[in-house]
Amino acid sequence: MPIGVEADVPLLKIRTAEEWLTSDQAAASGAVIELRDPTLGPVLMPNSPFRLATGALPSRPAAVLDADRASILA
Repeated sequence: MPIGVEADVPLLKIRTAEEWLTSDQAAASGAVIELRDPTLGPVLMPNSPFRLATGALPSRPAAVLDADRASILA
């Protein structure tokens, strides 16, 4: 019998970030989405905890640092 059951204490596993991102529960709840990063390729990222009425999801990862510098400074 697990020690938590014997002591009548609720216990749970603390997951690493990688374990959580790849867990069935995170995927099923929509807490994780896959985006295509221009440098890394497909990456799993936490989804927004807020859901808009439109159901809109992020369409891209964060911009690459200095990607638009030349056009801004022109």
